[in-house]
Amino acid sequence: MARAGSVDPRRDAEADTSAESQPVSPEDGPRLLFFSGGSALRDLCPELLRLTHRSFHVVTPFDSGGSSASLRESLGMPSVGDLRNRILALADRSDPDSEALMRLCARRLPRDASVSACRREVLEIVEGNAPELDAVGAARGALLVRPLRRALEALGEGFDLRGASLGNLVLAGAYLDADRDLAAAADVLAVLVRARGFVRPVLDADYHLEARLADGRGLAGQHRVTGKESTPIDSPVAKLSVIAGLDDSTPVRPEAATEVLDWIRRAQLICFPMGSFYTSILANLLPVGVGSAIAAADCPKVFVPNLGEDPEQFGMSVCDAVVRLIETVRLDAGEETSVERILNRVLLDDGAGVYAAAIDPEAITRLGVEVERAPLVGSGSLRSIDPQRLATRLVGMALGR
Repeated sequence: MARAGSVDPRRDAEADTSAESQPVSPEDGPRLLFFSGGSALRDLCPELLRLTHRSFHVVTPFDSGGSSASLRESLGMPSVGDLRNRILALADRSDPDSEALMRLCARRLPRDASVSACRREVLEIVEGNAPELDAVGAARGALLVRPLRRALEALGEGFDLRGASLGNLVLAGAYLDADRDLAAAADVLAVLVRARGFVRPVLDADYHLEARLADGRGLAGQHRVTGKESTPIDSPVAKLSVIAGLDDSTPVRPEAATEVLDWIRRAQLICFPMGSFYTSILANLLPVGVGSAIAAADCPKVFVPNLGEDPEQFGMSVCDAVVRLIETVRLDAGEETSVERILNRVLLDDGAGVYAAAIDPEAITRLGVEVERAPLVGSGSLRSIDPQRLATRLVGMALGR
């Protein structure tokens, strides 16, 4: 029997769909693999669930800002924020218990309360007094309460819980319960909310990111690159690296999780989606083995550029992003790897979608990458991709349509 969150290859062999057929049900849908951070696909995931329950999400464990920073520092662990975000986005909202537990895990403790008040709020949940637990069975409730209690014990009474995510605390406690196995912790949360998809960190190690800018500055820590918690960068990123720590900029080349590499090789479509280009997309491509697995995968590989602003892409065109993506994959796959093994298609809106970065379709085509235009923007913002349209198109690509 396959463990929760993993793939049973016997089931895959039975459930594979041909390019000419429509999946009978989401359970038999195509295997779509996404490299991303936590929040960029929050709206896309519910639409994916209508079409496939076999989407695979490789997320980064490098977040170094906000409440994640204090949790990492106190427990010496990778970041779990992106993991939590994506698992909750894949929750089965048709099940009332899963919906209630998902909302509880998505709750963030108030920043303006006292440290003791925040601790009391978590203790009330641990003691079974949260209204959301009233209608949940004992077994499901225990999946939430046990890791929460473990996290509180490990962090101690003096830990500042203000602004902390309850889902992050669940993952932290489950991580400690599982002898510091982040994949096992992800399975606990996935079972709790009945996630209809699979989520893994690209690696299970306590490392950080460093961006070297074109003007020579080095920025250690994801939070210093994204422009969300600090001043946005004003010089292009020249190089992105994994480093030993925020106070130790020694470059490291950690190996990707074996399970993740297997997912990549067996995907029916690989998507480099919208999101923070460096800290979410390219960061996932840096661990050893990822580039080679992408090149070995015999499936369409598509890049979906951001509509609107991405502070990380200062001074970059869409063609520049394509070049950087190819270069990053080749760091592991080898310089001789053909473009067609890395990226086949750039998917752009065919209408009034507003791209902040310049687009030169001919330049992209000269790289050996097809440019496809499709109706991605709906009736709302011209700076937002409609999740239903994108999900439908990606599934169509995976099925050869």
